[in-house]
Amino acid sequence: MKQKPTQEWMNYATTAKAKAKIKQILNEEKRKATTEGRDKLGKLLQKGMIDSYNNEINLLTDYFRLSSDIELFYSIGNDPNLK
Repeated sequence: MKQKPTQEWMNYATTAKAKAKIKQILNEEKRKATTEGRDKLGKLLQKGMIDSYNNEINLLTDYFRLSSDIELFYSIGNDPNLK
């Protein structure tokens, strides 16, 4: 099983090159989780026959006190219970 870098690895990396590579991988993982979360939420809202997608996203973002819809999508994409 291949290891995946975590934010904690930034504390151990010493060179700028290593830190840049770790940051790049972390950003790729975040984009992937965000995309997955957006897709999962879209499917869930379609199942519920929700017409106003943007309105529901805004309501959920406010409800969970998140600063943006991207944080919402990321949280959903990273939740192992929603796979």
